[in-house]
This record gives sequence, C-alpha cells and structure tokens, in this order.
Amino acid sequence: MHKKIALLFLFLELLWPQFSSAQTSVPFAGQIDFVHRQIQIKFDLGDKSFISVQASQDANRDVRWAVNIDHVATPLATLSTVLEGSLMTVEQDALPRSFNGKIVSRYTLADYKPMPEAIGLFEIKNQKLYIHSLSFGKISCQGSVDFDNFLNLDLLIKLSEVDMADFVWFLSNERDAPAAGFVTGEISIAGPWSQPALQGRLSSYEGFIKDLVFDSMFVNFEGIYPFIQLRDSSVTETNGLSFALDGTLNISEKTDFKKQFDSLSKSPLVMEDPSKLEWTFKRVQKENASSTTELKYLLQKKDSADRSDRKDSDMFGIERRVEF
Repeated sequence: MHKKIALLFLFLELLWPQFSSAQTSVPFAGQIDFVHRQIQIKFDLGDKSFISVQASQDANRDVRWAVNIDHVATPLATLSTVLEGSLMTVEQDALPRSFNGKIVSRYTLADYKPMPEAIGLFEIKNQKLYIHSLSFGKISCQGSVDFDNFLNLDLLIKLSEVDMADFVWFLSNERDAPAAGFVTGEISIAGPWSQPALQGRLSSYEGFIKDLVFDSMFVNFEGIYPFIQLRDSSVTETNGLSFALDGTLNISEKTDFKKQFDSLSKSPLVMEDPSKLEWTFKRVQKENASSTTELKYLLQKKDSADRSDRKDSDMFGIERRVEF
C-alpha cells in the first residue's frame, strides 16, 4: 500500500510539476482504510479548485480508481475532468507479476468548454509502463515509459486532422488565434523525461495562420526538448510562391512563439549543382494525392571544361511527378 501511495504522489508531480516546488504548499486531507483496502485523498488548490483521488483493492489485488480534477489551472487551460480506471493483476508461472490497466475520462472541460474524452489501455511489467493505445479526440499515442531508467520515454504521437486553431493554441497559449485548416502527422519522443529527443513530420492543406494563407505546409523537425530544428520544410502560399522554412524554435517559450515563427528563415526553393540551377516557384500537392505539380525555372550551365561558344541555356516550365 505504501508503494501505491508513493506512486500516486509521483504521478501527480509529473502531471503538475509546480506541486514539487519547495515554495509550494498543497494542503490535503483524506483517509486510508487498511481493512477494506480503500483510500480517499483530496488536495485543496485554492480558488475552489481541487483534485480528489479514490482507490480500492479487492481480494484478487485488482485496483479500481478515480481522479476528479475540478477547475485546476494548467499551463494551457483551466481543466476539469473525471478520470476512471482499473488495474488488473496478472499472475503467470515463472514470470514476474504484471498489471493490465484501462483509463477513461468523462465530463472533460478546458476553459469551461467541452473537450474530446480520453480512453487508453496500458500494461505495467518489468518496471515499465507500456501504452498499447491512448486516444484523445484526433490524437493518439503508443509507446512505453521506463520507470527504472530515469523515466525514459519511447512514444509515438499521431495527429489526424487536428484543428489548426487548437494546434496554434498548444504552441502559443493564444486561445482564439485566427487560424484554420487541419494538421496531420507524427511526432516521436525518445529519451529522458526532462530532455527527450523530438522528431516529427507534419502537414496541412488549404488553411491559414493569421496573415499566412497557404495551399500546403510541410514541417519536418528534430531536436532535444525544448529546442527543435526545422529541416526540409516548405510552405506554398495561396496567392504567392513556394518557399523553404528553416530555423530553430524553443517550444517552451509559448508567449514568444509568434516572434520566433516570424523570425524563421524563408528562402526560395532553389537546388544547384555544377551543371544546373533549379528554382521552384510554385509547388502544388493536394491532400491524399500521389502527384506533385511544380512550376520551375531551370538554368542549364555551360560545362567549365567545354571550350566551345555554347552559352548557358534556360527553360521555364511545369513539371509533374507521380509517386507509386
């Protein structure tokens, strides 16, 4: 029981790091019934916000629990939800004991607005948490957390047509930022909890973020949290040209995110080698399409070893590529 209580406090500290600050005092009250194997604890966070925890264990050592989060301020929004779950003990001959668990949320509100509910299946064995499935609206997650190795993460997060306004809200804390469109892609998180390695591929079509109206946007990045480096990323403006995005972002500096985004390097899509120079003015690729149409300017250079009077030649045209 003492191990379960310690794990509960660790879980709360991970979700809300401010609880672990030496300057923060969180009063709580509750009771532990050792006879009936039940626990009830309520954390009073002030301003009519609180977190209450209930858990019970049956004769088979299976645990059922519920966490009520009521008007708790987080870095993103004021959160209210009820989390419920179960933890079933699995005994197998000659194998260490393991646990299968389930978690669901109900009545979830962010800034007093209804949000998609979460549901997940997980397993705990050999000091590891294996997330078999965890979905929250149009976001899903799979992977593992190694408790025996400094909370080492190995997670894959998938986004399926997440609303662009919600995505901008997550990055900048700007709740009602003018944005439209959808974001699809994958983000991998690997390494220690404090500074994991991040790598992602994201795309969006026919949307806008404030003054930037685009036909398509492709963002590829990698780095060590909180810094990510954009690479092989591009944007095609609706009434403009295609250009490459390059630069570094600090995703922990949410209040300064717009300034960081505006400071990214935006350069023409130019490829050059000793024989030619190729400038892509416009790249058009529709969502879920296997073909890409590009408006290009091609300059064929004269070979430096060629002593003839042949001059450089250029060509302006359209190229279409089809992927199989």
